[in-house]
Amino acid sequence: MSFNDDLLRVLEIARGREAVSVPSPPDCSKRASVAIIIAFFPVDATFSSPVTVLTDLSAFRRHVGQDPGLVPHVLFIRRATRESDRWSSHIALPGGKREPGETDLEAAVRESGEEVSLDLRTASIGTGSLSGRVVTSRLGTRTLLVLSPFLFLWSAVGAVPRTEGQVSEVSACHWVPLESLLRPENATVESVDVGDRFGMPRLLARGIGSMTFTGITLRPSSSTYSPPLAPAIRGTESRVVWGLTHAVLLDLFALFPDPSSHRLPWSFPTFSAPDVRLILWLLNTRNRAAVRHYTGPDHVGHALVDFYRLIRPAVAITFGVRVLGLLFTLRYLYGRMRRRAS
Repeated sequence: MSFNDDLLRVLEIARGREAVSVPSPPDCSKRASVAIIIAFFPVDATFSSPVTVLTDLSAFRRHVGQDPGLVPHVLFIRRATRESDRWSSHIALPGGKREPGETDLEAAVRESGEEVSLDLRTASIGTGSLSGRVVTSRLGTRTLLVLSPFLFLWSAVGAVPRTEGQVSEVSACHWVPLESLLRPENATVESVDVGDRFGMPRLLARGIGSMTFTGITLRPSSSTYSPPLAPAIRGTESRVVWGLTHAVLLDLFALFPDPSSHRLPWSFPTFSAPDVRLILWLLNTRNRAAVRHYTGPDHVGHALVDFYRLIRPAVAITFGVRVLGLLFTLRYLYGRMRRRAS
């Protein structure tokens, strides 16, 4: 089967299965939703290319099977730069926080309309959801929110869906061929300041170095930019998807008939300091084995929960070893000085 056939089969499975809603934990009532918006069009299509409007997955299967030039694309956004936003300037999926009285699905639809001007209520086919997840901060000690991802298939086939980023929220919109995310040449890493990500004291953060995450460089077929930021960032902005958005994509590809042939590049985060990296690698042996043998829903999310719990012990052990090493070195040098003096 082709990639397009596999994808449409995944969307059928996702639409037919019962949605799994993660309840809000006792310490946090905040919820957010993201939209995985998939559109079929040729890589050289424009906004004004001819379109065919399809209303169900069976029609999609017939139409896409007759036109191998149609390529499934997924919409990513680059968030606007804002000091108060922990996800400022990140590559993400359209979405945002749920408002009072809304369902998770309604939040995904509303946010997509506000952020990128796509009306998912009338111009798309809802195709189910992925497993929700609890998002934490400060090494897993503080709950930020519950995230719910939803799948949408854009009903107009053949042209690039016209997006208009909300200036205060979105600086760029990128339509990226979904299959390109699997290509090894697009695999990369993203280094993040530990102090900013986990709220560590600056001195401690310097002692363990930056944190490195697996990422994917996006190669868009079509991009639009939000004025007045367009001249400043066009072609120079980061296009690396990593972290939470990367984990959501892992869950999507885990639904494919043969996940081993549709597997995104991923590995556990690590630190730039060699001793921290080594100790964390040793402590994380069990989690690495679990990830190799399990590919169920949110398998990465479950593994990361346990992984983040290991960071504090790893840092404590590292600094303990460093102190012991320093004391041993000082004692050795002091002994040499005494022997020379005598």
